[in-house]
Amino acid sequence: MCPEILASPPSDIAHAVTFLLREAGVAGRDLRRVINRRPRLLASSVAGRLRPTLYFLQMLGISHIPRHTHLLSCSVEEKLIPRLEFLERSGFPSREARAMVRRFPQLFCYSIEENLRPKLRFLLEKMGRGLEEARDFPQYFSFSLGKRIRPRHSACVEKQVVLLLPAMLRPSDQEFAARLKVS
Repeated sequence: MCPEILASPPSDIAHAVTFLLREAGVAGRDLRRVINRRPRLLASSVAGRLRPTLYFLQMLGISHIPRHTHLLSCSVEEKLIPRLEFLERSGFPSREARAMVRRFPQLFCYSIEENLRPKLRFLLEKMGRGLEEARDFPQYFSFSLGKRIRPRHSACVEKQVVLLLPAMLRPSDQEFAARLKVS
């Protein structure tokens, strides 16, 4: 997954491990899982990538960094800030955009062109919903547009039912079908 580790000096790997344990707050028992999930952490520069990203996430108010260590190897300038700026350009005030990523940091992992933009466009144009629904339920962006959002929206339109996004998207297929029958 990350062949660069093989070319990294052992001292750099040790420095990254020390950073994860001491500064990022990863528990020793969780270190193996964290590295297995995101081996790139070991090949990332502590001073050039890991520490600046940690400070940025903390500045945003993202709590419990050990749950989001996969974000530490991301570039603040190339990945994190562009997603915040996309949300702001889409109409979310800066405060709301920051609150969205604070509540759902996985937003930083999604492609703007392949995920965020098409799903936001569908929400606003096809579903006729407002930005406040995405603000209140940023997990909306984690659902598949083709396999979950669009089919469930179509089923709701067909039954002339309007459900809040969490009620429409979170339930299993069986629970969703049962909910439509009751409505």
